[in-house]
Amino acid sequence: MSDGKRAVASVVGVTLRGDGVRMRNAGRVQSGNSVRSIWFAGVALALAGCAGAPQERAFDPKLAEKVDTAASQAAVAKPGTRVCRWVQLGISERDLVSGVVQHADGNNLRVRIDDPGRFPKSLNGHPVGKGELLTDAANAWTPCKS
Repeated sequence: MSDGKRAVASVVGVTLRGDGVRMRNAGRVQSGNSVRSIWFAGVALALAGCAGAPQERAFDPKLAEKVDTAASQAAVAKPGTRVCRWVQLGISERDLVSGVVQHADGNNLRVRIDDPGRFPKSLNGHPVGKGELLTDAANAWTPCKS
């Protein structure tokens, strides 16, 4: 064995002999079989790390939209629920209309308006005023935060 290999082996604490590799560990000498098993365990871990990532389900925007629509309809379809809706006024102005659900039928809601907002307006051709009963699509309304 060359002097370079012998020097490296003594620095790392490994004794190289003709019968196999032996390691010194705090005064104890381990046989080559345990070193071999540690080496195989390391190789197995390295190969496991090279395996491909688990398959993730692709994001389906249509399914996400259907789930979102169904969840919001279920949230506002209960009589007595306080609901809100943003109404577009002109090009840049929006106003918040709020009310209480009186009756839910499929995708339609009957909402009694509590707060018609700041500006006079109409929804679906009907004037929006305090106390008015309004029939509208359920997906246009959301539960109010306050």
